[in-house]
Amino acid sequence: MHAIICGAGITGLALANRLSTLGHDVTVLERSPAPRAQGYMIDFFGPGYDAIRAMGLLPALEEVAYHVDEAVFVDEQGRRRGAIGISEFASGDLASVMRPDLERVLREHLPAGADLR
Repeated sequence: MHAIICGAGITGLALANRLSTLGHDVTVLERSPAPRAQGYMIDFFGPGYDAIRAMGLLPALEEVAYHVDEAVFVDEQGRRRGAIGISEFASGDLASVMRPDLERVLREHLPAGADLR
């Protein structure tokens, strides 16, 4: 089977990785001239953490991950107004990654047979 994937964002690159790893011919089409340089933080725990491990990309993800113990809310003067420990909403393995770093890991670890255009 030859799959054509429209979009080289997180989903497109993850899908290309899996299909290519499973032996399918994959072409990823992206209209943007370059990966996005800005983005938000993504937390990997539970099924997300299990998925990145199953893809064999956990070591690469850990290289760019931030390990956060708590989220702190501050006011406009930078004074601490509240906090929540990460263990309040996630248990087990957890890694926080900036979106551009995750996209770079997925892009750099595409199997050789995947064609990115």
